[in-house]
Amino acid sequence: LVSLLPGLTGAFLRRGFYRSVLPRCGSGVWVGFGAILSHPEICIGHHVYVGPYCALGQVTLEDDVLVGSHVSIANGGRQHGIARLDIPVREQPGEFPRVTVGRDSWIGDRAVILTNVGRHCVIGAGAVVTKSVPDYAIVAGNPARIIGSRRDDPEDAPPSGMAESMTA
Repeated sequence: LVSLLPGLTGAFLRRGFYRSVLPRCGSGVWVGFGAILSHPEICIGHHVYVGPYCALGQVTLEDDVLVGSHVSIANGGRQHGIARLDIPVREQPGEFPRVTVGRDSWIGDRAVILTNVGRHCVIGAGAVVTKSVPDYAIVAGNPARIIGSRRDDPEDAPPSGMAESMTA
């Protein structure tokens, strides 16, 4: 219900509500209209922006993370077992690992995050992240792949093979 309160009043009420019910909800947090935080163990760092209509599972958003609108951060890609044909998918056990988005990372609109994102990363709009993203990476696509690095100094560039580790 708190997710549907509009405007600044709704944003302030959402922040107050989440600060009272989540294990960690830092200062300067903004949770947009229609965002659904579906797990009681979500942890949100300081100065985090969660855009409108996001869906967050068991996630840790470290400090200074920006999450665009309509982003889905699920608990991994194996929320349902599919191995047994004699048991409906909805009744098969799944895995629900915590997903962490590292500090100072930006996730573009409508991205789907199924695993960890490192620090200082940029995730392109519409990307589907199925493999862990290393620090400083810029990724895009479906499935997401590394297309660049945020490091300024070529000496600090990611080691060769980093892009291949995500696509393997």
